[in-house]
Amino acid sequence: MFGNLADPTWLSLSLGGQCDSACVFCFTEWIRHEPSLTHDQAVRAIGEAASTGTVESVVFSGGEPTLRKDLPDLVRHASAKGFASIGLQTNGHRLADRRYLNDLVESGVTHVLLSLHGALPETHDRIARRRNSFALALRALTSLAADDRVFTEVNFVVCAQNADEAKDFLDLIRRVAARAAVRYSFPIVEGAAYDNVEATLPSLQTFVERVSAAVARAAGAIPVSVANVPPCVSSAVGLPPTYTLSQRRSMLGVSPFVSSAIARGEVAAKLQICDGCHFTDDCDGLQLPYLRRFPRAHHHLAEARGR
Repeated sequence: MFGNLADPTWLSLSLGGQCDSACVFCFTEWIRHEPSLTHDQAVRAIGEAASTGTVESVVFSGGEPTLRKDLPDLVRHASAKGFASIGLQTNGHRLADRRYLNDLVESGVTHVLLSLHGALPETHDRIARRRNSFALALRALTSLAADDRVFTEVNFVVCAQNADEAKDFLDLIRRVAARAAVRYSFPIVEGAAYDNVEATLPSLQTFVERVSAAVARAAGAIPVSVANVPPCVSSAVGLPPTYTLSQRRSMLGVSPFVSSAIARGEVAAKLQICDGCHFTDDCDGLQLPYLRRFPRAHHHLAEARGR
């Protein structure tokens, strides 16, 4: 485990960078071919998290964690440790198999964050760079919607290729999985998002405009959240602030970037416009790749915040 964070509340456990998708914004692209955690390393990390006394949740991530044959065993091990919730971040391809999904749920999975990045099949498949990805994810979502043992949240990463579908995406989720929540995430500009920054990264104004329209359409019928944006932008959308320093410091991270000695692209800086913001002590600012991509970033921030 890496980091010296006090009183962590959840463990994000990246089992490896391997994935059967190749999303244009995937921040783990840079670790795709790095060694995965061994079974014993994963078990040890779960045990150490349980021993802290403050970690209540474990989230299995990747890459794509369902590619691991030992995932059900690891879930059962985490369940035996008594964590309040056990989550899974996935593209849903394997969860399209109801028997496999049921095995994971019976093993102890309580929360699923499912990646779905378009209201149309061709949009999602183009972003995931895999044919039939949308159909598999939608089949998984349909199965999850029918299983009241699992809380499902659908992650829509807003990028240049799908921003115009953010509002219509709510209609899709309402139709397929009315009890699911939706998360609109801004790309973390590292990995594939860093490599494809010119073609993929949306402006903050675009994010605020499209997600605000989606929140209005949801009208409280579907829980909506945002991720990976400065707290002032979350507030501009009309949602509680997220991605604050205090929230991130509550996390005990097992970082494949640290363990592989790979430099991360997620480095941020404050702008002059940030002076006087009431979030200033709880915010990193904007990611440096955003500032390079958009030289007028200070105007973007001002417009996104309505200033």
